[in-house]
Amino acid sequence: MDINGRTVSTLGFGITESDIGTSNNIPVHATTKKGEIKLKPLAAALAETTTCHGIPRIYSAAIWPRRIFWSTVFLTAVSLFLWQFSVLLENYYDYDVDVNLQIKFQTNAEFPAITICNINPFKFSKAKENQEILELLEDKLMSRRRRSIERNRRSDSNRTYENWDTMTVDFESMDSDFLARLQVYDYVANLNYSKRMQLGHDINDILISCSWKGYPCSPSNFTQFYNYMYGNCYTFNSGESGTVLEASKPGPLYGLTLKLYVEQHEYMHAIGEAAGIRVLVHPPNEMPFPEDNGFSISPGQETNVGLRLLSIIREPDPYGDCKDSTEEMNVFTEFFGVKYSRQACEKNCYLDHVIDRCGCTDYRFNYFNMYNVCRHGDTDQATCVEQTEWDYFEGKLSPCSNYCTERCTDTTYRTTVTTSLWPNTVYKSEITAQVQGISSSMSSRVQSDSTFAESNLCKINMY
Repeated sequence: MDINGRTVSTLGFGITESDIGTSNNIPVHATTKKGEIKLKPLAAALAETTTCHGIPRIYSAAIWPRRIFWSTVFLTAVSLFLWQFSVLLENYYDYDVDVNLQIKFQTNAEFPAITICNINPFKFSKAKENQEILELLEDKLMSRRRRSIERNRRSDSNRTYENWDTMTVDFESMDSDFLARLQVYDYVANLNYSKRMQLGHDINDILISCSWKGYPCSPSNFTQFYNYMYGNCYTFNSGESGTVLEASKPGPLYGLTLKLYVEQHEYMHAIGEAAGIRVLVHPPNEMPFPEDNGFSISPGQETNVGLRLLSIIREPDPYGDCKDSTEEMNVFTEFFGVKYSRQACEKNCYLDHVIDRCGCTDYRFNYFNMYNVCRHGDTDQATCVEQTEWDYFEGKLSPCSNYCTERCTDTTYRTTVTTSLWPNTVYKSEITAQVQGISSSMSSRVQSDSTFAESNLCKINMY
């Protein structure tokens, strides 16, 4: 094509070789003689040649109805694109996760830690050496006797227990028996940690026999800690040594078997009314709380506990708020060397608030003896602790609820518990003879009590 004496070839879509050859790829008809860019021709060229569908149709439409139609189609498509993009962006920043449930049969599985505690926290032979404990318990016993005498003197009815018709319940005054028990706990909690452990039952006394997968075990396989409610507790496979046992076969023959002696003659009836052993199943290296979890087994029974391992893997930030550890040490990780758990973290957070608010520490968690124990006999301290505990239960203690989260990798154990009479009449003579051989005092105790086995011995199989 000849334009003003120049030969120019047409490439199509209104673009010529001379257009491409100009500087900055700007079409000739979009510039003035002085080289200034004219926006209107440039926009028209863009509308004609753009690959964005719809715009060329709008520009080239010869009549207004057609231009309105293509404009509507184009704007609708753009709106749908923006809506879909915003949905995808929102879904992305939600950090959704998938929950996958897998049931696996493994040849080897990590065996849990097994914690046992005698339900009776203090041995009578040890407690009677402490005059203050005896006085507190004597007050409790005298209170019981007074109530018993009052019941016997009643002539208005044939009742021999509480007279509910005249009793006023206002939840203002605490039961005297319960208060006396708490005061005993207060006193013991102020003792040095090692002295507290001297008051409880010894593993060498309560453990008659121990078997792990058919191999004998001993008290040296247990680690000890003190619990305010159950006294001395002992954990098998605690993981403290760095080694964790594994189970390779199912069934009671290939797990842990314990025969235990509850020592009922050492029980203090002013503290508790039941007899037996508290059992807690938990992961190794985790702080056990038998007062919150676990179950109790009775003497005169064989208890079989079937275990099922449940492994939970949670996604960390930004998909979740789990964590496997914290930079800050708490009283449990520092004193016992256990790993992080949400339950221990929340209890430590509660304890910190008690110390800050009340100027004393909770009797349940006084391990370092750095503060005096808040006494239930002190109205101000008792009220302060009660209010702090109430705020803890309602989630008002910041940052306990947000700071203490679940572990990213967590393990729990589901239990199936069954019981049967033990020992049977045939085996009774054998087990009593075995116990008699422990010591002369034990022998005389067995001989003087025809129900010794049923009242003092129990067996537990964990597998």
